[in-house]
Amino acid sequence: MAKNKGYRFLLLLASIGVALVFGELVLRLAAEDRYHVWQPNMVVIFKPSPGVMPGIVGRSRFITND
Repeated sequence: MAKNKGYRFLLLLASIGVALVFGELVLRLAAEDRYHVWQPNMVVIFKPSPGVMPGIVGRSRFITND
């Protein structure tokens, strides 16, 4: 019986691994360059309108590094 449980456990681990790899491949193909990491050294300055975003005053910067 102990051999049977060990075999089932290894089969479970292998099945989970195959499912994760398959899922990763499917998601990568489905994304097709729609999602990107921010560009290096990107600087964006936001100037929100007080009428649209009450309570937010002044400019804000979004900066990425290398």
